[in-house]
Amino acid sequence: MKFITKNMILTALGLLSLTLTVEAQIKVKAEFVPRKEAKEKIAPDPQNLSDVVRIKTDADGSAGVERVVFEVDDQFRFEVKKPPYQFDWDTLAETDGAHTVGIIAYNINGQTGTQRLKVKVENKLALGMEHWVGAGWAAFRRGDAEEMARAVRKAFKINTRDPQAARLMALYRGVQGDIGGGFGMLNDNQNNIPKDDSATLDVIAYLTLSRGVYAGKTEEMVTALNTALAIMKPRAKGVVREATAAFPPNKSDTKGHIARGDMCFYGNQFEDALKAYELAQTSADTAALRRTANRRIALTLISLNRMKDAGKMLNQLLSGNDATATDSALYGTYLFKDRQYQAARDTVRDAGAKRNVAGLCVAVLSDLALGARATAYKEARDAVEIADTAETQYIAQAALADAGDHENAKKSFQAAFLRAPFFMPTLVSRGYEIMAYGKEESRFLDASNIFDAVLRFDPDNAGALAGRSLAYTLQKRTAAALPLLKRLQNIDPLAPDLAILSAVQYEQNKETFKAAKDALERARKLDPVNFKDTIVPQMPEFAVRMTRLRRVVPMSPRLLDIADNPPPVEPAVTTASK
Repeated sequence: MKFITKNMILTALGLLSLTLTVEAQIKVKAEFVPRKEAKEKIAPDPQNLSDVVRIKTDADGSAGVERVVFEVDDQFRFEVKKPPYQFDWDTLAETDGAHTVGIIAYNINGQTGTQRLKVKVENKLALGMEHWVGAGWAAFRRGDAEEMARAVRKAFKINTRDPQAARLMALYRGVQGDIGGGFGMLNDNQNNIPKDDSATLDVIAYLTLSRGVYAGKTEEMVTALNTALAIMKPRAKGVVREATAAFPPNKSDTKGHIARGDMCFYGNQFEDALKAYELAQTSADTAALRRTANRRIALTLISLNRMKDAGKMLNQLLSGNDATATDSALYGTYLFKDRQYQAARDTVRDAGAKRNVAGLCVAVLSDLALGARATAYKEARDAVEIADTAETQYIAQAALADAGDHENAKKSFQAAFLRAPFFMPTLVSRGYEIMAYGKEESRFLDASNIFDAVLRFDPDNAGALAGRSLAYTLQKRTAAALPLLKRLQNIDPLAPDLAILSAVQYEQNKETFKAAKDALERARKLDPVNFKDTIVPQMPEFAVRMTRLRRVVPMSPRLLDIADNPPPVEPAVTTASK
């Protein structure tokens, strides 16, 4: 019989203690991950961190995990007591430069597991207030709310009482839907915001516009629109001055010329945008920059209705070996404006497979023009999922309205218009949709008031002139429509819907049968796919057709850039990874 000695017991206890210690160890794995609610698609770079970043931790131990503590340079920052173990770290609270992030997990026995991350913060606050305020305004003008938020926070970090920073924050609150908060900041005397400064007027116009767009009744929206657009119209020229001051033509490099052109483009100052892009084309020292400039030149020529010149530039872009799906999307925009809807659709046939958001915008509007609503609805959904921008919300507005989902179409209208308030086709489309799909007795008056607001801002807007003419025609007020049709004849003489509206005039004014017949024949020649009428169509049905065909492809410099660099696809969750 073998006796158990005291030493054997102590040894056994020691081994047991060692075993328990090993089993109680906590495994910690931490990494930076994208914040989905902030629409981030990729994880932050640990060596180039800015603004708010998310650290996610997996902690596992046999004795359980009681809490996880996050430290920066050995200083406590945050504690989490239950999953998910993550920390949204505001790097603006730290100095720029190297830091160590410590993640310590504790179990119920007080034992720990630790991981340390060597990182670098690069908020670049040293660039100064002027830089970050300018960056915030530039992001606002191109409809980039996320980038605007980052610029606003950095400006506020530099000096919370600076009038420029406070004014930009007031604007950002409006972008976020906090209209009252935005006006509150403007009216707070402690912020010392100059009341009659041009930038302050811009913010007032935007907040007023926002209040109107979110108004429950169309007449309230129109009242706010007229007030805001009256401020915005004279300010449009101010965009050119600001762009020239920020990026002087005689001192800027290629990227500076492009930035100046973009500012002018978003302010509807297309002639000035074209001059800037042409300087960028001349100064470009790489093929990539030259292509960027040439695309913007082609886009601006389309916006100026210089279709022949645009066609030449597009042929040049498409003939190169480095032509991409984005170049095809630009060509599709050109074809759509020329009312070659099937050709436009064929040009962007594989846009969805390539996740090219510019091509999808062309595809959606072309499919709606060709009557393929179901396909257009899916493409619009895909486009918004790839990039939620003013442009994709505009095409979502169109697809939803034509599918009968008018409540969500209104929400997409709000999102699109408030992100790009100078893009009048969004308002014009809303007027058509109210007229074609609305049930209220006031729908023709409501639509007319929207068209009138647009025409006060842009007297030669062909879509608004055609819509106003249609509204009068639907109300059987053909005499009132006649002067508008004459104006439209000078601006958009090859529009097939103009020929149809003219045929209605001839018929209702008891002019010759031949005049109406000739007008219908002209419409068939201009667009044989969508205008096959041999007799004057019923106006309610024709209103739906005009709603589809008076839309424009919302191509923009920002959309071209996003199309070339789409956010990465998130990996699918498989059973194994769960």
